[in-house]
Amino acid sequence: MMTWMSYLTQLGSGIFVLPLILIKFDSVDVSFWLLVTTLIGLATLADSGFGPTLIRAVSYFKAGADTLPENEEDYLAKESIIDKKINYNQLVVLLKTSGRIYMIISIILIVLLLTAGVALIWNIMDMAGHRQYLWISYALLMANAYFLLLTIRYSSFMQGLDYVAELGGINSLIGGIKITVFIILLIANAGIAALMAYMLFETVVRFLIVRNFVRSWFSNNGYKIDNKPVFDRPIFRVIWSSTWKLGGIFWGNYMINYGNSIIISQGNNPAMIASFLFTQRIVNFIRNISQAPFYANVPKIYNLTAQKNNIVLKLKTSEYIFSSLFILAFALLVFGLSGNQLLNVLNVETRLVPPLILFIMSITVLAEMHAGFHSNLYISTNEVPFLWPTLISGVLILVMGFMAMPVWGILGIVLVQFVVQLSFNNWYPVYLSLRLLDWPLNRYLKDVNTFGFTFLIKKATLRK
Repeated sequence: MMTWMSYLTQLGSGIFVLPLILIKFDSVDVSFWLLVTTLIGLATLADSGFGPTLIRAVSYFKAGADTLPENEEDYLAKESIIDKKINYNQLVVLLKTSGRIYMIISIILIVLLLTAGVALIWNIMDMAGHRQYLWISYALLMANAYFLLLTIRYSSFMQGLDYVAELGGINSLIGGIKITVFIILLIANAGIAALMAYMLFETVVRFLIVRNFVRSWFSNNGYKIDNKPVFDRPIFRVIWSSTWKLGGIFWGNYMINYGNSIIISQGNNPAMIASFLFTQRIVNFIRNISQAPFYANVPKIYNLTAQKNNIVLKLKTSEYIFSSLFILAFALLVFGLSGNQLLNVLNVETRLVPPLILFIMSITVLAEMHAGFHSNLYISTNEVPFLWPTLISGVLILVMGFMAMPVWGILGIVLVQFVVQLSFNNWYPVYLSLRLLDWPLNRYLKDVNTFGFTFLIKKATLRK
């Protein structure tokens, strides 16, 4: 429930905060806000896949593993982990080793924001006449992204230790306060810089809370975390074997998911930029919330994978995937049918993209989310074969998108993303995942619909 609340606060930001931003700011400021808050994703890029890898590693050690699988072959060769005690010693070593890693990638983040980040916002800054408060806002965003990166380390440990609900509770509380403060600031006619300053304060508070939670967990179990530096090369070697690939995948996914935003932001029509970025922001809000049934249970999935309990794993996976896809499809339909009517009520200039474009965006995000679930299932073996397809797809979307925009406009950009993703990334992870679990496609489709629909009915009727 707390995880759902965390995701719902994200939607609340879209419902209550974004409309006020559309009302209070001009189209240039709206475009700047939507673009720079997208750039916070550079913190995830700097993380380079260490966060998801830490979740898996913590899950394995919590399940009692002595070592981590290096790849699919190593995973299949290892014995099942059943009823073993938590490996606290390896968890301590992992926590300390990750500290050294994040010192390095925090430097990478600052370099990214000072180079690529500035390059991406320069066109909008030009249209805005390089307003001073916008540059102050960007400086605040840089500090915010830095603390967000540090938070990823500890929140990954919380998820791996199966404190997903607790993390969701923290995020929902802080997110709810953020929505309230943002509404007050916007009603008081505060500018973007004030919003960014509060975002920085919020991120620092969240970092301190999750850091204290993880360290307290170790202390309560008799393992006090001191400041003595540790760097375990064997653990790093295994982590790095999948992380560098995940990092490349993150870069590719960033170009896939936000390449369109980058292309649009280089145009000369602030209204068009605001329209596309606003629509994409709401679609992403909906996607993030819809993913809750699956990603809230990722630690359980990894535990079942470590135990090689494929019967229960197939059942639970079917329930989570069906629930997420159903929620996403339903929410996108409601958004498409009512979005512009709600904007008319607000009496703002910004509108959704045309229906055909929104339809293509919706089909694209449905297919991408489904493939993403299966990617997470497969990389639980520490085998990551998606690096080059994702990177190549991201580059193709950027290059072909820039070529398509002058000819077909926004329609050409979203079609490029749809076709490129459909050609490979939407089906290959599904194939690998089903092969790993010995799950024939026809049986998979039947299980997902049968178990998933039954699961939703039980939830709707509050039956166990």
